[in-house]
Amino acid sequence: MKKLSVVAALFSVFCLAGCLDVASKTDTANLALQLAAQRAGYSVAKNNPKEAQIILLVAKGVLSSGDSAEIVKAAIQKGADELVKRYPNDPLLASEIKLITDNIVITGDNAATPEQLKGIVSAFISGVEVAGVK
Repeated sequence: MKKLSVVAALFSVFCLAGCLDVASKTDTANLALQLAAQRAGYSVAKNNPKEAQIILLVAKGVLSSGDSAEIVKAAIQKGADELVKRYPNDPLLASEIKLITDNIVITGDNAATPEQLKGIVSAFISGVEVAGVK
């Protein structure tokens, strides 16, 4: 319950920062996606230690997939779909992954840059590594 209150407090701060147009190094929406990606990476690695090394290699491969937002988004989507299929008994992981992929915008005024997309993948990798996989 304590973790939930900390997450809720962080979310409130991000919302306030976004509403008040407070400057930060990272826009709040992207930061929220990075936090979700890091949590998903940690969850995958902790719950599936035998496969975590392979998942880490795939995520690192996404980072080297080029500078096209469409290619990086496609790689993220493919990896996300595979994770959800592999772990059907983990609804929290599935919802975290859906949150991430549903909020990545590729076209229009709010389109994500390749750097932002790679930041999300890097956060996922960070979560896997925090769980003890290198």
